[in-house]
Amino acid sequence: MQSRVSAVNTVITISIHLHIKLFTGLYQLFTVFYGILEMNIIVCRTVNQQ
Repeated sequence: MQSRVSAVNTVITISIHLHIKLFTGLYQLFTVFYGILEMNIIVCRTVNQQ
């Protein structure tokens, strides 16, 4: 019984770790896209004003 509990705890820990890595990667991806979008809007407005 003890080995089953240990195995389940290991699986839960690995699952949580993978979710943290996934959410961190998604956050970085959306941050990059937001930066590109914001830069594109600023450049378009500047070019449009000239």
